[in-house]
Amino acid sequence: MNIYYSLKSLERIVSAEDSTPVSTTEKLVLSYGKLEHFKLEMKDRPEEFLQTVSGIVCWDVIVYGLEEKSLLCHTIDSDIDSSGIKEGRISFPVVTRTTNFLASVENGDTHGWLEVRGFNSDGSLVYSMKFRVVARYSNDPSNNQPVEVLEDIATMSWVKKFLAGENIDSPVTKEMLDNALSCMRIAESENPVTGLKNETVVKHTLSNGEIITFDKSALKNDQCVTMELWLTMPGEVVSFTMTDVTWIEEPAFDTANTLYAVVIRWDGEKVIGNVAYTLEVS
Repeated sequence: MNIYYSLKSLERIVSAEDSTPVSTTEKLVLSYGKLEHFKLEMKDRPEEFLQTVSGIVCWDVIVYGLEEKSLLCHTIDSDIDSSGIKEGRISFPVVTRTTNFLASVENGDTHGWLEVRGFNSDGSLVYSMKFRVVARYSNDPSNNQPVEVLEDIATMSWVKKFLAGENIDSPVTKEMLDNALSCMRIAESENPVTGLKNETVVKHTLSNGEIITFDKSALKNDQCVTMELWLTMPGEVVSFTMTDVTWIEEPAFDTANTLYAVVIRWDGEKVIGNVAYTLEVS
């Protein structure tokens, strides 16, 4: 279904050629158990609109009822095509087979709103377009069980990339967030220049004559960062240098086939190092 919207008058209009506002009695009809596809086309785009959308990193679509203000449907960023947003186009599906939708319409129609929302990198709402809807009951021929509605925006693609380091198909759940935030990510690195990133582990095999340094360019004086550097000494002991580190107890690094687990901390002023433990490796 095509929806036309005037960014000048901030209301739904009749068509791409006719900017007459749609009557307030005319609503988008959503029926339970359906997968609806919408193409939203925005007209009369002011210059400030382009400036605003350039800062949007995530879109979502919510449907909610007026009486209880309950969330009936939620379309997350990864399911929304916003590639044409600068030209005033955005496409999205709405899945109505949810527990909230069913509970809302079992005893009659529910009037409410469909809201298209844009968020910036801080997760703040910076743009919103609202359309009147009526939610209705219908028999679902699939007989599939309705799903729970995800009510937060932790499913945004930029959060997924931040936490998982890659694109994933499934929504980010609270359990996934808890696991990601409670674990230290392990990364292999052949580069002796190491960025200080909190709650991470960097594995590196030492080579003769190399100089290990820490990139502090992104660090601030009011931040504390703690990470681990797992240095593997090969079968033959090699000589290397680690610069600009204040050691709690300076290690010898003189045993072959050994992993040195070095705890590194930026305390706001300097890099502090200490060997937590060593392990024999083959």
